[in-house]
Amino acid sequence: MLAKLKLATVFLGTVLHKRRLTMSDLMLDVGQANQLKLVLRKADWSSADVNALCTEEKLREILFVIRGTGEVIVEKHFIDCSADAPFMRYCAGGPKMHQKGDILEWDPEKIRLWKPKLHSSDQGIELEDLNSQLADKIVLNACVFGDLMKHTEFIPKSWKGLEVFFVGTIYPDPNPVLNGAGIVARGIHYTDGQWEETRLNLGRNDLLGVPIAHIFWRDDMFVATLE
Repeated sequence: MLAKLKLATVFLGTVLHKRRLTMSDLMLDVGQANQLKLVLRKADWSSADVNALCTEEKLREILFVIRGTGEVIVEKHFIDCSADAPFMRYCAGGPKMHQKGDILEWDPEKIRLWKPKLHSSDQGIELEDLNSQLADKIVLNACVFGDLMKHTEFIPKSWKGLEVFFVGTIYPDPNPVLNGAGIVARGIHYTDGQWEETRLNLGRNDLLGVPIAHIFWRDDMFVATLE
């Protein structure tokens, strides 16, 4: 029994010794570390994502993909469009309008970036005309906006350089100067290497309380609708 135990100890020591000899000789110099940091930023990685990656198990799984012995299976992503509208800071009283929908299985191929027909004179549109053109469209609400801001990995890269708005939810303008006299829809755009919120001003009252509902519309502005 003692002989067997000694034999097992010798065998274990040999295995450990071989593992030490065959361990990767990877050396990550300053140049490679900087290269990795830059490409991670381009791929929308955050510091939290890098921390989550730093486990041997996850790195081995990724190595299988890199070396062609594994594959990435993307899970389906669902968004609850029937939920209440996401909270908006400095927005008293909640949204002015919130069109609830169903559970949405997120598929960028089924999202159409829609643009209204504008006035030829000033490339703008009245709010009433915008609503009329959207009457037969399925517009996405701010639940989609809120979800994509939390899970930016699901935002299509083709949306970079655009402003995409979710007009199924309308909020009072949080600008304190307007004192709740304006209304806005929330949207997303890519700036300074990350996805940020932007807003579409849909109208306001002037100093005399007269409604101003003319919307200036640039070429890079779109409304997210569902096919």
